[in-house]
Amino acid sequence: DSNRSEKLSTIGAIAAVVLALYLSSLYSYLLFHSLIEIVTVAVAFTLFILTWNTRGYSENNYLRLLGIGYAFIAMIDLIHTLAYKGMNVFPGYGSSNLPAQLWITARYLQAVTLVAAPLFVARRLNDRAAIAGFAVAVSVLVAAVFSGNFPDCFIEGKGLTAFKIGTEYVISTVLIVSLYLY
Repeated sequence: DSNRSEKLSTIGAIAAVVLALYLSSLYSYLLFHSLIEIVTVAVAFTLFILTWNTRGYSENNYLRLLGIGYAFIAMIDLIHTLAYKGMNVFPGYGSSNLPAQLWITARYLQAVTLVAAPLFVARRLNDRAAIAGFAVAVSVLVAAVFSGNFPDCFIEGKGLTAFKIGTEYVISTVLIVSLYLY
């Protein structure tokens, strides 16, 4: 009886969250987008916290690489959330290009992480090297975006660029490869 009560409570909580998100989307798309993005960032950081805190007794290098990778992906996703048009966090970057560029960099990093992780099922992962590699990659990608050296992904009045559309196909292909490797 208590198991059923727990299940009903869980379903009720999930339904309330979904309803609240839906109502927030009716009120303000910016609010809705920010809430969704913050949740995904929290989930990614939680994955890192869980994998990092279990590294002492878990020898699963696959999951540890995913955890480390998702911490850095979450960093870019958080910047993407703050850069979203209308947030006004980054003066001088008022268009939709900046968040689109950050979205693409995060998805590239995610795809590469998901392809690389299965390679560490039977290999030892050097945590420091992995963290350093991700830190360098994120620094280079974010610097390229903010310095104007990353290709445009969205042009006001025209929409998505050929680069953004094409690169999403590349990312999808890499994700399919990662699924195969998994």
